[in-house]
Amino acid sequence: MRPLTVQTVTRASFFTRLDFRSKLWLMAVLTTLAFLWEDPLLSGLLTLSVLAACLIAGVQRAYLRLIFIALLPFAAFMLLLQGFFGEALLTTRTGQTAFTSLLSFPSTWPLLGRLTLTAEGLRYGLVIVCKT
Repeated sequence: MRPLTVQTVTRASFFTRLDFRSKLWLMAVLTTLAFLWEDPLLSGLLTLSVLAACLIAGVQRAYLRLIFIALLPFAAFMLLLQGFFGEALLTTRTGQTAFTSLLSFPSTWPLLGRLTLTAEGLRYGLVIVCKT
């Protein structure tokens, strides 16, 4: 029986030869940047740079594809959740009270009545997805 492994790198590279302390430091820096940056463009660039580093390090593309496919439902849920319900959070964090409405449900609809999808909520949801 084949033992269960979690190694996803098939070849030696610069990243695989780095000392674990350097990798821990790099992870601490990237995590700090992910927490501090609230701009969707910067968060997206950070996400793309981590993806590029994974490919350069030799992480198997099938593994990366599996991770992204597994995270797609979470990403869609987070975009919708922040898009519809993110106004209170954004008002608390930024003081913004005017939002750009993209979609509103009629108030006569049960459960969905008066829900509004906002552009700012979607943008913040995109930042959360990139951080993930």
